[in-house]
Amino acid sequence: MDKLALYGGKPVISEKEPLPLVFPRVIAPKAKEYISEVLEAGFDSDMVQRFQDKFAKMHDVHYAVAVSNCASAIHTALAVLDVGAGDEVVTTPVSDFGTYMGILSQNALPVFADIDPDTGNITAESIEKVLSPYTKAIIVVHWHGLICDMDPIMELSRKKGIPVIEDCCQAPLGSYKGKMAGSMGTIGCFSMDAEKHLSTEHGGMLTTNSKELADKAYKFAVMRGCYVEEGFGRKYDMLGLNYRYGQLEAAVGMAQIEILEEQNKRRIMLANRLMEKISKIDGIIPLKIPEVSMCLYWIFPVIFDIDRFNADIYMLGKALDAEGIKGCSHIPYYLITDSHLCLKERKNLYGKTRCPFDCPYQRRRLTYDSDDLPGAVKYISRTVRWVWSDKYSEEDIERIYLAVKKVADYFRKD
Repeated sequence: MDKLALYGGKPVISEKEPLPLVFPRVIAPKAKEYISEVLEAGFDSDMVQRFQDKFAKMHDVHYAVAVSNCASAIHTALAVLDVGAGDEVVTTPVSDFGTYMGILSQNALPVFADIDPDTGNITAESIEKVLSPYTKAIIVVHWHGLICDMDPIMELSRKKGIPVIEDCCQAPLGSYKGKMAGSMGTIGCFSMDAEKHLSTEHGGMLTTNSKELADKAYKFAVMRGCYVEEGFGRKYDMLGLNYRYGQLEAAVGMAQIEILEEQNKRRIMLANRLMEKISKIDGIIPLKIPEVSMCLYWIFPVIFDIDRFNADIYMLGKALDAEGIKGCSHIPYYLITDSHLCLKERKNLYGKTRCPFDCPYQRRRLTYDSDDLPGAVKYISRTVRWVWSDKYSEEDIERIYLAVKKVADYFRKD
């Protein structure tokens, strides 16, 4: 058996011929044309509006409001849905902290629905278990770029009268049963940060089919809570913030979204080929992708049947990184109950970890415990991932497969 690079052996993917990285980003040729248009207009341009219109059309919604990032889009969504102090927002326990920032910014309380450990997504069943009279909104995250099973979630939303926010930061132009990501919930929220599928270096987008919500979002995130009265000027009747998106970013977005569909197709094609290959490796569990859904692979997950290996997920991630899949690692901070700064106790990574969050508004106390989230713990404790790229070649896919196989073969129990 070949010696692992982690222990001084020769890596499958050498430093002389590394895998392509996300950076430098591929920039669409028309970006310079659109940027020049903005500069020639001295920033007196309608580029943001044009980009919003194009984004809305491509995602099959009536309205889109550009903001500074996805976290601000989620904050805006919660604000316009009148989520406030003491309200509960049901969401996933596995995501980036940007998903939760808006909840806390509104002095609301996150309540975690467990996830399917084979998809990484929350489900209607897990959401319904944690609903309460205080629930004011639901935030679903299309994790990996895999669209959640939205029909049952939206049926539950209608039944309970609770709005759904789609966190689509990993799923631009994704679809489910022919319906576009960001068009199924009450509001959709997207990211255009540097590493995302659709990158304008930074930025976000809010989508909705409600003119009322779109107008409120514009007022909150662009106008800082004001309206303009003729003969007087600005008047403020709500709290708002400056989450504005720039004309130059919009110019880049106009160009990048024109090449996004082809980039997504290539990402999916390459990821499917790798997933097919690694699923034949003894002890590797393929990501479960329902036939009605789509996965756009912002990150690529390798899920180990961890009991089959003489290594924990940390060691497996380190070994894959050493073999040349740079950035491949186990990321425990995605389990938000274990990464939140207000944790008071940490006995061990997946043991009793309790996080009291006192709520003076409703005189109640929520406690976050990893033991209440077995699906999330199972997912985190057996999954490594890295940021996926449409720049991979067929040879790169074969090299990644060989690296995963080498590590799996080395650590697999007899």
